[in-house]
Amino acid sequence: MVEDDDDSEINFERFGDIEIYRPRHSSELKLRIESEAHLRSAFSYGIYSEQEKINKILLHQFGFYSKKFEEIIPKLASRHFIEFVLFQFDQASDIEEKYKHGQLSDSEAFRWRDLGPKFRRSVKYLTERIVLLQPDEAPDTPKESLISLVDEIWIAAEEMVNHYLVSDQTFMVFADYTTLEIYPEGSFDLWSLDVHKNCDIQEAVRRDTENRRSVIGTYVSFLSDIGTHNQIIGNALKETIGVSYDEAISLLAIVIRDSIPAPEEGFPVLFLHRYNLIETLHQHTKLPREAIEIVLDSFTLRKADMELEGREVWKPKQEYRSLRRAFFEMPHATGTHIVFAKSMALESLNQLATSIVFKHIPPEWKSETVDAALASLSNKAGNWFETVVQKSLQRIGFIGLKSIKKQIGNKDSVIKIPTEVGEIDFIGYCEREKLLLIAECKMVQGGFEGKFFRDDIKEFITSKKSYLNKYSRKVKWLQENVPLVINALNSMGLYAAPIQPSAIATAIITYYPTIAQCFIEEYPCVSITNLMLDYEDNGEWSYTSGIYPI
Repeated sequence: MVEDDDDSEINFERFGDIEIYRPRHSSELKLRIESEAHLRSAFSYGIYSEQEKINKILLHQFGFYSKKFEEIIPKLASRHFIEFVLFQFDQASDIEEKYKHGQLSDSEAFRWRDLGPKFRRSVKYLTERIVLLQPDEAPDTPKESLISLVDEIWIAAEEMVNHYLVSDQTFMVFADYTTLEIYPEGSFDLWSLDVHKNCDIQEAVRRDTENRRSVIGTYVSFLSDIGTHNQIIGNALKETIGVSYDEAISLLAIVIRDSIPAPEEGFPVLFLHRYNLIETLHQHTKLPREAIEIVLDSFTLRKADMELEGREVWKPKQEYRSLRRAFFEMPHATGTHIVFAKSMALESLNQLATSIVFKHIPPEWKSETVDAALASLSNKAGNWFETVVQKSLQRIGFIGLKSIKKQIGNKDSVIKIPTEVGEIDFIGYCEREKLLLIAECKMVQGGFEGKFFRDDIKEFITSKKSYLNKYSRKVKWLQENVPLVINALNSMGLYAAPIQPSAIATAIITYYPTIAQCFIEEYPCVSITNLMLDYEDNGEWSYTSGIYPI
């Protein structure tokens, strides 16, 4: 519930036994009136369906909140404010854990589903912008103005996040399926945006995330298997920066998990003297000081880096943002410090570790030797995922082969796979359903913003060398060679009796859900976790698209 609104006190909202900061109703009403006047000064009420017009409206409102943000941030930026903001992230992370484990009431869970992602993104952006200003200890603003200013900048940050996300969604993903309605004056809401496309990617992600470990079990380990990663890239990294991969990850983990907040009044976030930290780590680990410094820098957001890159909230692909970096460099009279929230730092460390298999690495670690090792690691990750798919499909009755590069079959029953068809990731047969399955395996990284969605759609569908085009060639080849492929599979001793399929089934199987699944109509495109859940729910192959009778 939201606490009673008192203009003289900061406001909090409770989820279970945890409170997070929320702007007061009076502040929300004030900005609502201002933003409505801004919107109606340029656009009349009605329904808009042209993507250019919708985007213009959204950018117009983004500009209103961006201007408000820029006016206020210099008045609030300080060590005190960044510690307050980071503490809010820790609180939000505790609520997120309760949400994931079903420990919130129905009304709280419903509220958090909407608020949580926006809240967390806004906190990260606020933190980045404070670092850009490199402020003093305390805000240079009269105390009586602070609460109102915090309310307004928080509302502005959340609205900036919301407007850029829906703008990217409209312009880059659902351009042909979106309408925006501006309501008449006096309406409860100001505007709404509707996507007329059956694509509940958020539900697909939620279902996948909640069930991945239980569905594919021990197979999930490769993405976060630091030891295996180190065997492949450790020497190359040590040659480049002076420490191996597992040493680098361990250094960051030590800082995050073992550091203790200074015994001062204030919020329980970490504010550490950078030079002293490097010396302590050197004494504790005996690793070179220069290498420790590089590792810390690779996880730190600094003013100079963000300025050089031109940090913007609507540019999710930027390196210097709080995704795989969660130490924030701040000035202090005694020397440069880093400040961080433990929950955000652990989340970013996990992002750093799991992104390695997709060849994402801090620029501070890059070299030709490291790049070559990353390519090898990425290939091994792909092979691992094909094994996950093969073993998972076997559990539901599809017995077959993976990673078939040149031919299928033994002796006189061999059929060669033409070069233009390429490697077949999986082909197998289910005796119970009389289905011959040909599957494509794509271990693509999850991305949940418009710009990442656009990249997925291009990679999977619209480019000349798209996964869809390549997979279609494989399906066509199988259709044209069914008798020979059946004969080849029968020659390999995989089945107790000769196979007799009545139809070909198809699937593009991904590790994480992808927005591309909403736009591929020819074949099912589904994460391995959701595929297994669908099979469990229905007791049979669950997809009607991409079925070809034999």
